[in-house]
Amino acid sequence: MHSSELLLEAVTVCITHILNADSLQEALPDALKMIATVVRIDRMVIIENVFAVSVAPSAAVFFVWNSGDAPKVDTATIIASSPDREALEEWLSPLRKGDAVIGVRRLAKGPMRDLMTRLQVVSMLQVPIMLNGVYRGVIVFDDCKGEHE
Repeated sequence: MHSSELLLEAVTVCITHILNADSLQEALPDALKMIATVVRIDRMVIIENVFAVSVAPSAAVFFVWNSGDAPKVDTATIIASSPDREALEEWLSPLRKGDAVIGVRRLAKGPMRDLMTRLQVVSMLQVPIMLNGVYRGVIVFDDCKGEHE
């Protein structure tokens, strides 16, 4: 079976698992582990945009999954404490338009490279979560061992 077929099968199984679970929080660990195993990554992070009345949206880490051999870092704290939020927002701006963002630490510069170093990430793929055309969050796939482009 080709890797794209394996991924499609894993996503289908995950969706079924999530839809049949009593809660999203209960279903996510198994679903994320299944997808991570197929795509051979070390960490998955779901970040949600939180909207409050009269306040600009802010990002909140909703969920983190780590493989057994992934570096143990406090993802939520590292992301929240990044000093140059404006530069990071600019680098991640394609997400707001529904476009994925790929990062390779060796090629990154400035705040993005610093963030990837602190997270011990070698390469990452960030896929936007869109709801009715509105950017609501992101699923981050981190590889802590190798580069993917």
